[in-house]
Amino acid sequence: MPGWPDITSGVPQVANDAAQAFRVNRASARSARLRNLACRAAQRRAAWIGVLFVGNKGGRPIHRQDVVRLRALLTMPQSALENARLLRETRTRRNNLEN
Repeated sequence: MPGWPDITSGVPQVANDAAQAFRVNRASARSARLRNLACRAAQRRAAWIGVLFVGNKGGRPIHRQDVVRLRALLTMPQSALENARLLRETRTRRNNLEN
């Protein structure tokens, strides 16, 4: 995503003043009334499969424990996407063998 240069490093990104952060679309943050943002890229094996963004409209900053929770939240969707990919691949191979 433009403005989040380190997203592909796998390191979660945090902006605790979203309306002022250089790497955040400030107009969007202001219109959504988001004070804090965090994001983390979802990776399965060597492939990037998505990005999870969370926003906080309250005044509490995003802390290290919140980032740990963000990482935990990504576990299930990452596994589900990988399973869907494997199922699609298996079906494709089976169809190719049957035809």
